[in-house]
Amino acid sequence: MITGMSMSRRYQYRPLTASEFSRGLQAAHLSMRQFCRISGSDERRVERWLTGEQENPPYWVASLLTAMTVPEARDKVKALADERVINVDRLPPDEDPV
Repeated sequence: MITGMSMSRRYQYRPLTASEFSRGLQAAHLSMRQFCRISGSDERRVERWLTGEQENPPYWVASLLTAMTVPEARDKVKALADERVINVDRLPPDEDPV
């Protein structure tokens, strides 16, 4: 047995509601599609989070939305998405995804 090591912990958080998610998108100045693009999330799943059809988006959703309200962080996350995206399908050619 290794001494000095503690047992791992799993933290639990109050789930993000659909209205909190929607307000987070607004505060970050993101559309649903833009959020999907930068997070790699499936659009249908995000739609279900927004309508409340599927509850409890993962905690990272709230963390990412909070970070996206900081202009420098927003720019860096968008740049990462631009750099890493390899396939954009079903997107109208005149729509700017982020």
